[in-house]
Amino acid sequence: MKLPLTPKPLPDLLTRHRERLADVLQHSFTSTVKGRYEHWDRLFRREPPAGLDHEQWWLGIKLSRGSQYRRLPICDTLGRPFVYMLPDQV
Repeated sequence: MKLPLTPKPLPDLLTRHRERLADVLQHSFTSTVKGRYEHWDRLFRREPPAGLDHEQWWLGIKLSRGSQYRRLPICDTLGRPFVYMLPDQV
């Protein structure tokens, strides 16, 4: 079984794209792409919105999902809590 690609952590993306953060935030991002929840492994194969690269697009999506995350009472090997999100279905 092929393991999915792992995106850069959010703090790294914020640091890397801090000079373009205002441009990223000007786009209207939702937690889904055309109504589907997309993981980085699939998102990077799609065409990003005009004026953004794939990482900037992912950053916008991650920021929009952040307010919808729900934490679980278990942690990963680094001590970070597991989180999940249930996107709204239209």
